[in-house]
Amino acid sequence: MTKGNQTRNFELVGSFSDTDYLGAPLCEDVEFRFDLYAPNPAGAGTIVGAESGGRGAYDLVFISPGLHVEVFASEDGGAFEQVATWNATGPIMVDFADDGGVALDFRGHNLISDPYDSGTPDVAFLKYAVGNYAYEGDAAGDAVQDLTGSGRIEDLADLFC
Repeated sequence: MTKGNQTRNFELVGSFSDTDYLGAPLCEDVEFRFDLYAPNPAGAGTIVGAESGGRGAYDLVFISPGLHVEVFASEDGGAFEQVATWNATGPIMVDFADDGGVALDFRGHNLISDPYDSGTPDVAFLKYAVGNYAYEGDAAGDAVQDLTGSGRIEDLADLFC
């Protein structure tokens, strides 16, 4: 893919920075921008949530067929340069607990985040995962079970800082 609003049958559907999304920068002197692209025509790759209504193993399932993420970095206020492109097509299965907590199962290719002062206090991370991973949080957003699983997982701060 290339930069722009439409690239080889993909359409830009959103963009966010690491600080806006996580509440803290991933790196001290590097700013990140993440552009999300879905297949065009519109609707072919939108993020969809489907509720089970109590009839399935999960309360909610998010899918994003064809979703791609382009990662850009800017060091010390310089120009943004593309540093990675990933698929983020894996489903995320959500199970809501009666006490307000949530269990998340990530399968396949996903971007997994933990905003600053949420599940892991005083830590913010964004990871690219390929495999099966799970996280469980309580009603306050604190981790009950830290991110665990199997496959390949890459912390963006470890890759680019």
